[in-house]
Amino acid sequence: MEEREFQAFINRVKSSPDNETSASRQSALEQLVEATRSSSISQKIFAAKNIPHFFHYFPEAEEDAINAVYDLCEDQISQVRMAGYDALVQMSRLEKKWVKRNADVLVQLLQNDDQNEVNLVRKALFQHLQFDAQVTLGVLCDQIVPSDDLSDPEELVMRDHLRSLVLTFIASEVKGKRLLRLMPAEGEAEVTLLDGLFSAFPKLSDSAVHIILKDILFQLPFLDKPCSRGSTLSQLVLQNAKRALTDDYSNHDSIRPLNKTRLYFDPLSTLFISKKQGKLDDLIQFYTPMLGKQVLSTITAEDQLELLYHFTETLHAHKTNDSAVFRLLNLTPHFFECLSKTVSSEVRSQETCKLLLQRLKLATGNGYTIPHLVLHGAQSISQVVPNVGWGEEIHGLIRVRIGLRLFLRLFLN
Repeated sequence: MEEREFQAFINRVKSSPDNETSASRQSALEQLVEATRSSSISQKIFAAKNIPHFFHYFPEAEEDAINAVYDLCEDQISQVRMAGYDALVQMSRLEKKWVKRNADVLVQLLQNDDQNEVNLVRKALFQHLQFDAQVTLGVLCDQIVPSDDLSDPEELVMRDHLRSLVLTFIASEVKGKRLLRLMPAEGEAEVTLLDGLFSAFPKLSDSAVHIILKDILFQLPFLDKPCSRGSTLSQLVLQNAKRALTDDYSNHDSIRPLNKTRLYFDPLSTLFISKKQGKLDDLIQFYTPMLGKQVLSTITAEDQLELLYHFTETLHAHKTNDSAVFRLLNLTPHFFECLSKTVSSEVRSQETCKLLLQRLKLATGNGYTIPHLVLHGAQSISQVVPNVGWGEEIHGLIRVRIGLRLFLRLFLN
């Protein structure tokens, strides 16, 4: 049958009042599936546009029709592939049972080198989220969780690349707020996403976890108030941070960087302090083994500063004043010694000093007697900070005594 004659036949059948499962419609579907194997580009595109009109009326032929469209999605010609992407959307719209399988195919197609096609695939994936957010998010999460069965290096590289593409897609839909509208709080879709991401944490690289936290989970409203899932997430991140620290400690150089652990400092502060998820005691216990003078001296100066800032921030947020906190405050001479090297020039160092002094002041009002070494450490800071701006605050803070006890006055602002 000539191409023009074939297309006229299909259009006649589409507009015919015949029964939806008539023999003519079944014949039309069979010929459309056959047309996907044509050498004609226009014939293939025509088939892609029309298969969705017929396939769902003939369950016994659905598999052949779907597979024919999948072949079009991998055609050598871009226009044909793009027609195939649209056909998948239409078929999922008409038959929701195909959403999962079609979404899985679309996820694989994110690896296309043509950005215009990638944009169409992303659009098609979002439409599948609209059709069934829970199922489609489940498909996306399946690509995020590393497989225990893969050992081939090339396959692992491909899987890592696809995971990054999937994470980028989810993050973009979260950032644009479109995904949030499809995920009611505590609904099935949100649960599917959170369970999928949480289960991946122990197996993912530290950089992948960082992206998930910063670009996806921290943007979701479930963390807006303390909740059980927030506490679960806090513990997951804390466990990852402990594993990262173990890896960093496996470096036996005299001075070692916290290359992996450093990635977790900001997320931990966000979770435990800003989002108020989990117990601050747990975070303090994570930092404590790194704070002794001998251990601290083996860490690079840059990481010392980051560690001290985040620990001090945590201690500042922890308003409890007990013997355990007082013992930690007794370590501050070592902290001031480290900070004195950078306090005149580094804003981070200056902020850490202020937080330390403020925390010392709070403790003195609750039964803490500041030891001479702590006072000496604070005085060492006063000798290197400029006597202007915030430096004036430091000088004022370390001069004041009440009775026999040093009282560090906070500037109130």
